[in-house]
Amino acid sequence: MFKRVLVVLAAAVASISSASAADLGAKPVYKAEPVAVAYNWSGFYIGGHVGWAWQDSDATLTAQPLPTAFPLGTVFNTKSDGFLGGGQVGVNWQMSNWVFGLEGDFSWTDADGSQSLASPFIPGLASNGTEKFNWFATATGRVGYAWNNWLLYAKGGAAFTEVQLGGTVTVGGVLANTLNAQKDTRSGWTVGAGIENGFAGNWSWKLEYNYMDFGTSTYNFTTVPATGTVTFNHDLTVQAVKFGINYRFSMMH
Repeated sequence: MFKRVLVVLAAAVASISSASAADLGAKPVYKAEPVAVAYNWSGFYIGGHVGWAWQDSDATLTAQPLPTAFPLGTVFNTKSDGFLGGGQVGVNWQMSNWVFGLEGDFSWTDADGSQSLASPFIPGLASNGTEKFNWFATATGRVGYAWNNWLLYAKGGAAFTEVQLGGTVTVGGVLANTLNAQKDTRSGWTVGAGIENGFAGNWSWKLEYNYMDFGTSTYNFTTVPATGTVTFNHDLTVQAVKFGINYRFSMMH
C-alpha cells in the first residue's frame, strides 16, 4: 500500500515538473506597437472662409471743368473696410515635407468708404467721394512646408475685384453736383501667407493674409447737372485676413 502511494506521488511530481519545464521553455509573445501614419496634404479640397478686408485708394485729379475748384494733381485718399465671406477650391501635391498647390477663391464683401475734401479756392465747396466693393477673387499658386498635420505656406498670383465709385460736390453743405457712378472690374496681382492645420481626418482650418494691388485706372465722371467732365487716376490696394475651413478629397497615406 505504502509503495503504491509512493508511485502515485512520484508520477504527480513528474507531471508537475514537466509542465513547469514546458512553461519555462515557452517564449513570450509580444505585440508590435501600431505604426503612426504620417499626415499627407495631397489631394483636391473645397472649403469656405470669412474675414475682413480694408482698402486704401488714391484718386489723383487730372482734369476738371472750369472754374477751378481744386489744383490739378490733388490726391483724394479714401480708406474703406468691411466683412468678406466666400469659398475656395484647390489641389495639393506633397513631396517629402514640401507641399505645392493651386487655389482659386471668391469672396463677397460689403466693404465701403468715403472721403470729403474742401476746396482751397472756393469757400464752402467740398468734394465728397464714395467707394464700394462687391467682391474679390484670386487665382494663385501655393508652396508650403509641412510638419505632420501643420502647414506653413506662401501664395501668389492674380487678383480681381468689382468696385463702384461715385461722389458729389456740395457748396455750403448743399448739393450742387453729382458725379455719375462708375462700376468697374479691376485686375491685378496678389501675394499672401498662411498657416493650416489638419484637425479631424480630411478636415483642416487655415488663417491667411492677402495683399492685393490693382494698379491705376482712369475714370471720367460727368456731372449732374452737366458742368463738364472730372477725370481721376485711381490707384488701389487691398489687404485681407481670412479664416477658412477645408475638406480634402482623395487623401493619400
